[in-house]
Amino acid sequence: MNTEKRESGEIEAVLQVFRQNVREAAVKPDAFWTKQRDGILEKLGRPSVVIRWRPAWIWVPASIAVALCFFISARRSEVPLPDIAAGYDQKLLVEVEQALRRGSPWALAPAELITEEIERGTVSLPSGSR
Repeated sequence: MNTEKRESGEIEAVLQVFRQNVREAAVKPDAFWTKQRDGILEKLGRPSVVIRWRPAWIWVPASIAVALCFFISARRSEVPLPDIAAGYDQKLLVEVEQALRRGSPWALAPAELITEEIERGTVSLPSGSR
């Protein structure tokens, strides 16, 4: 048990020293990082130009987004064309409803009148037809 505690203490001490060395190595002034970047870019053959964002650059994508929204909304505000067939559909529905109430088509209306008179017994048949 003692050997395990001793070994874990040694490992913790080694890790702490390593952690401290890494932190000290990472903390560098900005001039160091600028020199590093320039050296890398020089080896790549590119000039050391850094584009800095200015507030004016932010307006460019914002204005493009506003213009895009404007064009999309302008297209949607067009007046839709009226459905001409809807009037014919309504007329057809009215005719169907009238035909259902009537019970027979218009072409058979005269025959329907004759049938009603026969059922009432008001039609007198000519004497020569018997």
